[in-house]
Amino acid sequence: MTLGKHAAAQLAASPLETAEQFGEGQRLVGVLHHPTPDRQPATLGVILLNASIEHRVGPKRLYTGLARWISACGLPVLRFDYGGLGESRKLAQLPSLDADPALVDTADAMDMMHARLGCERFILFGLCSGGDDAHRMAVADARVVGTILVDVYGYHTRSFWLRYYMDRVFSLRRWGNALRRWAPGLFPTNPDDDAHAATRAVADSFGFFDNPPRKAMAAQLAQLVARDVRQLHVFSGEVSELHNHAGQFRKAFPDVDLGTTHTEEYWPQADHTFSRTEDRIRLLRTIARWLDENYPDACNPAEADQADARQAAATT
Repeated sequence: MTLGKHAAAQLAASPLETAEQFGEGQRLVGVLHHPTPDRQPATLGVILLNASIEHRVGPKRLYTGLARWISACGLPVLRFDYGGLGESRKLAQLPSLDADPALVDTADAMDMMHARLGCERFILFGLCSGGDDAHRMAVADARVVGTILVDVYGYHTRSFWLRYYMDRVFSLRRWGNALRRWAPGLFPTNPDDDAHAATRAVADSFGFFDNPPRKAMAAQLAQLVARDVRQLHVFSGEVSELHNHAGQFRKAFPDVDLGTTHTEEYWPQADHTFSRTEDRIRLLRTIARWLDENYPDACNPAEADQADARQAAATT
């Protein structure tokens, strides 16, 4: 799915965006992106969930551009901050001892979009830990009819390990690193390798979420399939220690018939925040196409030119 001339003009003119406060005591703050005024009242809304400690703008403005792109496609989009992030305040007391603050805040966001716009069904987008929250909310709340999960969950398979070891056997960079370790005086250090190692060490030191046990995940996926919840899973090359080829997630759960409810993408050249313009454009267009294929009555499919995508993909 891509933008038509009408939607592209809306994107260029900055879609209507309103600041919203909601939740108990108006404690949560977000920005609501409205589709064009001539659209029919929306019953389907999109909510972007915080990635780790990133506030509602998203890493390198990913969420801002994504919200404008999707609203130009005809769907209302909310990007907001969980309690304790940005301008949002935490609940003084959770409704129960086992309540998850992120899920409580997301439920408040859905309630607000229902009250303001009449939305009854929701698609949740999440990067990294936000994807974990999106999945858990989909399992917990039947109002969620779709999830877009980016760089979240990785379950090793035989095909994963085959690619994993083949990459190490035939990688010149890895052989070079080994030679530098064995004979450091004979081979100069490659700064790029040092930077890669440092980045991996930082990434490995933060555990914002855990994979559910495989059996538990299989049961959750079966539940979502039974409700016909549509799932788009996108993996970048920065999670190649967990996921290293397209189709791996589906292979990890052979006993669950995901059918047409699950779409999976693997882009080894992309980084975790899709900071390169071409990767971000690809992400926007993939999401637009997925929306059109799964929710055709709610969106506005047509042609778009590269300039429009580049504007939405801007990182500054």
